[in-house]
Amino acid sequence: AEPYDFTGTYTATCLSTDLEVLNDDLGYGYPTEFEVVISDYNESTGKYYIYTFLNENTNSINYGGIPMVASDDNSDVQVVTTDKYIKTIEAGTYMKLRDVDGGSNTINLTANEDGTLTLDDFSVVIYDFDAGEYIAAIYHNVTLTKASDAVKSISAPAKNEAKVYAAAGTIYVIGGEPTYVEVYNAAGVQVYAGIASEVSGLARGIYYVRAGQTVTPVIL
Repeated sequence: AEPYDFTGTYTATCLSTDLEVLNDDLGYGYPTEFEVVISDYNESTGKYYIYTFLNENTNSINYGGIPMVASDDNSDVQVVTTDKYIKTIEAGTYMKLRDVDGGSNTINLTANEDGTLTLDDFSVVIYDFDAGEYIAAIYHNVTLTKASDAVKSISAPAKNEAKVYAAAGTIYVIGGEPTYVEVYNAAGVQVYAGIASEVSGLARGIYYVRAGQTVTPVIL
């Protein structure tokens, strides 16, 4: 049989009794029904990506979505990477997807014979650079029902888009039209913003550079 095509827009649901809200001091109001959008299968990476989760845009905040890859044992099971961002609460404070115990173990998304998907139990963690982290909510028995085979549109790169690369400790933005550049470190913190063709003076590490409508990872 053909492996299940996970691409599409889904409605995820769980019973109110299957949602444990442990701390909602931020007033998020954790939903028992929410939208999940899964990308087309990426042939080059061998993965799908979750573009929307808990009604939040996980594509842009994770620079490409939350990745998942087929299980070695069953192609109808996708192994979802956790410890990924769901939402920026404010600068330095983030909502993250974790396993049910608040750790970074993977979770499974399983295709059922009736066409629904079952997502392993998971937690939502509030992570603060200064104050630490805590489990805010735990979801159990979440079922995804496909609402559409379509993937909500993601902005395509513009023609003549600038090329971004790094060399000798400097980030270069060349070609295309002059554009506003944003640079984020691996933790998602913005470390530069402005119109520039070169950005220097940053510590060694991985950075994500948004130039126009594209995001490019670079290593200094």
